[in-house]
Parts: sequence; structure tokens; C-alpha cells
Amino acid sequence: MKRIKLYIFVLIITYSSIYSAEIPYGAGTKAGSFLRIDTSARVSGMAGAFTSITGDVSCLNYNPAGLVTIEYPQVYTTYGNWFVDTNFGYIAFALPSRTKNNSTIALSLTYLDYGNLTRVTGLDENGIPVEAGTFNASDMNLSAGYARKQFLMNREVMLGVALKFVHLAIDNNSAFGFGIDMGANYMLDKDWCLGVAVKNIGTSGKMINTADDLPTEIRVGSNREFVVKEQNIKCSIDIIEPLDNKLHLLLGIESKLIYDISARAGYRVNYDTDWFTVGFGYNYKNIRLDYAYVPFNVLGNTHRISLGYFFTDLFKEVTPPHTVAPLPPPKISDIVAVFNGIPKSTFSIEWQWQDVEGADGYRIYDAENDKLLQEVLQGKSVWLETGLQRHTKYTRYIKAFNITEEGKSSVKTSATTHELKSVLFVKLLNKVALEINFKHGEYTIQENVIPVLDKIAELLIEFKPNKVYLEGHTDNSGEATENLDLSQRRSDTVKQYLIKKGVPDKILVSIGYGDKKPIADNNTEESKKKNRRVEFVIITDEGKEVRATRE
Repeated sequence: MKRIKLYIFVLIITYSSIYSAEIPYGAGTKAGSFLRIDTSARVSGMAGAFTSITGDVSCLNYNPAGLVTIEYPQVYTTYGNWFVDTNFGYIAFALPSRTKNNSTIALSLTYLDYGNLTRVTGLDENGIPVEAGTFNASDMNLSAGYARKQFLMNREVMLGVALKFVHLAIDNNSAFGFGIDMGANYMLDKDWCLGVAVKNIGTSGKMINTADDLPTEIRVGSNREFVVKEQNIKCSIDIIEPLDNKLHLLLGIESKLIYDISARAGYRVNYDTDWFTVGFGYNYKNIRLDYAYVPFNVLGNTHRISLGYFFTDLFKEVTPPHTVAPLPPPKISDIVAVFNGIPKSTFSIEWQWQDVEGADGYRIYDAENDKLLQEVLQGKSVWLETGLQRHTKYTRYIKAFNITEEGKSSVKTSATTHELKSVLFVKLLNKVALEINFKHGEYTIQENVIPVLDKIAELLIEFKPNKVYLEGHTDNSGEATENLDLSQRRSDTVKQYLIKKGVPDKILVSIGYGDKKPIADNNTEESKKKNRRVEFVIITDEGKEVRATRE
């Protein structure tokens, strides 16, 4: 009887036109209902309230816009028994971009195997099922997603899209389908996010002469993070409108406890049988382990276990393993630096120099995108975070600068790759102070600095500099990764404001440094205020750099 029950279950969850209270989420009338199974233990522990959650590769299957805040490449997998003899598997990978457009791509594979099922041809004269061998049934979904940040009214809007390929198989019959998910997230502030998504727009193709639409649904959600007695608590709520079923409400909560442990709970409302879910997560270095307990009424209880790995070593800042020895007074030469396929975490840069009279130091830039990598004073050697991607060629070049009122000489150096030789003119620099300050934890522009930004925009439009670097900074409050993200948002916000005022996008480069470059000691609120800033570094056509800071 177990095999018969499972066979009926397969037919209902995959192709049924009958709603059953025993089928989680409500199977409704659509094909591919397995697409509604929660793909990770973290999501299951929060009852699936994940539409507005960001920074997790699982966002690909709920709201692809949430992928954009992922900081490091990550892989995440779930595997285990679902019901009876069914096995559920999920694996996903996300790769964030380190360029200024703040984007992420992701892939995932979901697989549901119903096992060997007994074929029943009918009943004999005693009412006993007549068996005729076994057959298999399975469902599979392959998704590919892309997300990026945009700005609307000086606030971040995250946009995402995911394409999916669906394969359904039962016995000798199969169907192929295609679908699309679309979503957006809007940050009301750094702790409050709204999300909306439309999932599973598409069709499954024909199965036994019948083609059905995928289980399309509209999701609207919100989550907010609170701090209660030094504990971070994230509360999430989702409203889901399946086009083939009734409205559902999902409630989820996640609390970060001690020793990198997180506790989770959730509740599903307006199902035929409402139920609680619970779970926990544990982070150890680059590894995350998640567990969830999910009851399903008469179908029994399920246990979800997921494992994730974060490749933080590919992007993290390099710390020298030993004390570096001072070099002789710097000299600029026609140095060539070509790097191919070396991860950032294992790489340092050495430079050979030629004396430049009157130069107090040097700036090292990425020749591909003009991004400032490091400032080096005379007589110092330095380790750099290179930001290299595998199997890609890069070129670095140096610019000399002084800290006097005027820079008069121009020094040239060449930068070479395997295919290209080019001459870059090194500019002696001026330094003037100008900066824009922000409130604690915020990246919105304050009213009192808008006149300053307007004046800067007018000057940039009039004098047409080569490049303007907008360097975002924070104080030392909060985690380093959060500060890095906040500083990038501050510089991005200033950039978008200047673009609105007519400054060409192509000359603006926004960079976030987090709390790495304070200009005050962070011991008082007044000094922390000075560190919450965006600095302007302006490269002029005449070969001079104006470094702008202002309180």
C-alpha cells in the first residue's frame, strides 16, 4: 500500500487538478508543483518567508533580486529524504561581480526523485492490486539568475531575473518546460527591506498529451532587523498569491546568538493545515550548516540539512605574513606587471623605481579601470589587494605625487600586457580638502550638503576632468563587511546625485573603503562623524589631481 500511496502522491503533486490538504503549499492545478518546495534549511526554518531577504544564494529561487548583495562567491547544497521513498536534492552557486555595477550571477539545480514505484494494472477478484513491475518518476529544475543594483530617488533598488528549465518525468513519459522569475527589492533604510517577485511564469510542455502552466505565484514581502539586548533579530513576512490557489501568509524570524549560532522559527497561515517550523544555523569560518524541522500533518515530519561554503579568500584583503623591509627611495621605471590567473589571497606586488625629484609618494592604479589601489610613501614597500580574477591579464601602473601647493612636472611610465603596449603619463598631484559627511549607519545625502554637491557638479561640468574618484568611508562601528557595504552605498549615492545634475557617468568612479582609512581616532562621536564621509579625488586634464575633503 505504501507504493500505491506514493504513486497517487506523485500524480497529485505533479499533474493533479485536485487540491489535497496533504500536499504542502497546496498543489493546485498546475504542473511542476515541486518548484514550491523550499530549497534550503534556512528558508524552511523561516517557513519560506524569504521574498525580501538578501545576500543568500537561495534568493535565486524566491526573489532573484536578493542575489545582488552577496559579497563572496558561495556554493550551497541541500539533500535528504522528503516523504516516504522520495529524495530531494539542491545545489546552487553564486558569483558576485567586483566591478562598480554591483551585480551577481547564480546557478541552481533542484532535483526530486520519487524512487521505484510499483505499477498497478488493476484489482483482482479479491480486490488486491495486480502488480506489473516498477517504474520511476522524477522532477528537475535548472535555474540561472542575474541581479544588479539601480538607484531610485537616492535609494537602492535591487533588480533580478532568473530563467529556468524544467523537466518532468513519469514512467516513459516526460515533459520539458521553460519559465522565468522576476523580482525587486527596495531598501527603506539599512535595516528594512521590501521585496516583490513573480515566480514560475511559463509552461511545462506536454505530458501525456496535456500541457500545463507552471505554478505561477506573486510574492510580496518585508523584513526588518532589530537589535535587542545586543542580539540581531530579523523578522520577515511574506504574502503569496498563487494563481491556482488561495492567498497564503508566511511569518519568519531569525536571531543571531552567541558563537556564530542562529536560531530560526516560522509559521504558515491560511493553509488547510497551518504549521510551525523551527531551525538553526551554525557558521564556522567559511562554512555554514543549516537545519530545519518541518511537520507536514499526516504525511509526517521532514528534516532538512543544508551545507554552504563561502570563498572569502578570493576577495579578502591581503595581510602580509611577515614584516616587510623598507625599499630604497622610490624610483619610477617603465615597469611591466602582468598577472594571469593568480588569486588575490596569495599575491603581492613589488615595484622597481626611479627617482622623481620633488615627489613625496606614489599612487598605484589598475590600468584596466583606473581604480586607485594603493598610496605609497617614499621608502616603503607595500602589500596590495590585487582584485585579480582567474585566467585574466591585468596591468598596473604608478603615478607620482607630492603634497605641495603645486605640481609642475609630469613623469611618464609604460604599462604592458602580452598584447598591448601603452604609455601612461604620471601626474604630480595637488591636495586640497573636501568631503561630504553622513549620519551614523545611513547613506542618504543630508540637506545641508546638497548646495555643496550642486556647486561641485557645476565645477565638474565646466572643467571636464578626466576622472573623479568618489571614496566612501565609515567609522569603526559595526562589522567590517557591513561597513564596506555601507561605504560603497555612500559613494554610489553621491555618484548618482552628480549624474542627475549632469556630470558624465563615464568620469565618475565610486569606491568603498569601509573603516580602513579613518581621518580621526574614532574615540568620540565627533571623531566618528568625521570618518563617515565621501572624499573626492579629481584627476584634471592638465595632469593634476585635486583631492577634496570637507566637513
